[in-house]
Amino acid sequence: MYGVYWYGIGSTEPSFRGEDIVYSIQKCVGKVHENYDILYNNFGLIDFHGGQARQIANSIYYLNNGDIYNLQGKKFFVMGGATSHDKWCRKEHISWWKEEIPSVKMMEHGLDNLEKNNNKVDYVLTHCAPTSIMTYYDPYGFYESDVLTDYLEEIDYKVTYKDWFHGHYHVDKDVDHVHGLYNRVLKIL
Repeated sequence: MYGVYWYGIGSTEPSFRGEDIVYSIQKCVGKVHENYDILYNNFGLIDFHGGQARQIANSIYYLNNGDIYNLQGKKFFVMGGATSHDKWCRKEHISWWKEEIPSVKMMEHGLDNLEKNNNKVDYVLTHCAPTSIMTYYDPYGFYESDVLTDYLEEIDYKVTYKDWFHGHYHVDKDVDHVHGLYNRVLKIL
């Protein structure tokens, strides 16, 4: 999935690359290297299609982790974020934020929302994949499992869904109903 890019250090103006355009009204899912200081301090939560989101620009919304959105009669569960595999060369609050991994509270919020929906949604939108599926996208072991991929593994086990979309591994590849997106653009609705 994709996220928001910022014009420069200290900038509060979002920038979007052409390959990030996926929907007519853009919905952003959290990923690594987001500037969470700007995101959380400059853009408040608003009600959005059954969940909450941060409106970044006129038709661009940053979706809230753990929420379920109702779009054109379909339910979308969102849990963005991933561990930076290169944080050793990054600086906190400059090019890396600890918020790239959702908090325990966000993860519990997600499980509660799924339970309220009888653990059934049409689509799951994440940045990384569940632990057991991750190896199909990363056969060389570059990415390691962590609390988030293990959490997503639990969701994959508990939740009934039609399709799951993610993009952390920079590969276009389908594994059953789990779709890695990098250069590919798919129409969902």
